[in-house]
Amino acid sequence: MRVSARLALALVFTACMTVIAGCDSGPPRFVVKGKISNKGQVIPVKVTESQAGGRLRVYLKSAEDAANTEVWEARVNYADGSFVIAGSDGRGVPKGKYKVCVVWQDKFPLGKDLLNKKFSEENTKIIRDVPLPEGTELIIDVSKAQG
Repeated sequence: MRVSARLALALVFTACMTVIAGCDSGPPRFVVKGKISNKGQVIPVKVTESQAGGRLRVYLKSAEDAANTEVWEARVNYADGSFVIAGSDGRGVPKGKYKVCVVWQDKFPLGKDLLNKKFSEENTKIIRDVPLPEGTELIIDVSKAQG
């Protein structure tokens, strides 16, 4: 009977370690919510079912590490300009300083940027720290140089 108790304890320990190993122990991440507009008005993105319509891309790129090629793309709601940047796993973006990039293409995926690359990775003047102050959103107005 002693062997069974030891075996049961070993199995419980192994199960606990498996659960702990499966949990994410990496750095904290933060979901970024915001709104994008042009002079306070919703940007009129023309969307078609064929994906040949326009597309508005909002994404974050590290402002601290130029070698880091990772981008954090938003899901933009074209009806009201709201967006969420939650990462591919839904956990959010690591803490850091980011360039906020915006591309508004007239035709996706190769259309002209209707913002004339004003907010491209090379030209954007919008820099934000993540996490944002509690209770705030990332507000972008493309009619302003600093967003």
